[in-house]
Amino acid sequence: MNNFVLIRKFYVGMHYRVAPTASLLGLPSDLSEGAIYKHLPSSVTFPERPGGCVWDVGANNGIWNSNSFYLIHAKNYHAWLFEPDASTFLQLRENYANHPRVKLHNFGLSSKGEITTLRLFPMGFENTIQGNKSNQADKMEFSYDISVQDAAVLCQQQRKAISSGLCDVVSNEETDEKKSYTVLSIDAEGADW
Repeated sequence: MNNFVLIRKFYVGMHYRVAPTASLLGLPSDLSEGAIYKHLPSSVTFPERPGGCVWDVGANNGIWNSNSFYLIHAKNYHAWLFEPDASTFLQLRENYANHPRVKLHNFGLSSKGEITTLRLFPMGFENTIQGNKSNQADKMEFSYDISVQDAAVLCQQQRKAISSGLCDVVSNEETDEKKSYTVLSIDAEGADW
């Protein structure tokens, strides 16, 4: 494991602990990255045991600006990571190419398969296919056309993973009851969810 991954694990771990304080102080949600469990409604429960599945749309390099890093490394989730930008995808590929629980996808997702414009910005954190993002922090550096796939592909992957038992986690050790746990993270500028 390289030093960058170790630093990122420490960073995520610290933010997991700081998240409740950060939100109470009114600090931005980015400061509590890695604390996905603490941001969900109390009606949503996750297993104590490791396992589950995550689909991360806009995965960036999968380490630094990633919503799935914590789930992959701390909770042993299986992951499907989507990143449309070619140069950022190369970093993602370098970080996860041989990871047994991670599938990489170098395309964007949209309401239909088509060719669309990817707008790139200097820091790379705000790259987007959204043409109408009004609160962009900096000026666009350049753009190029990419292929995007119909987002239904994500639903097909999810159904297949659930039906195969890939997302199952033992939720009750006494009865050996299993439940499927899945997370969808959309970190596509202008369409965050």
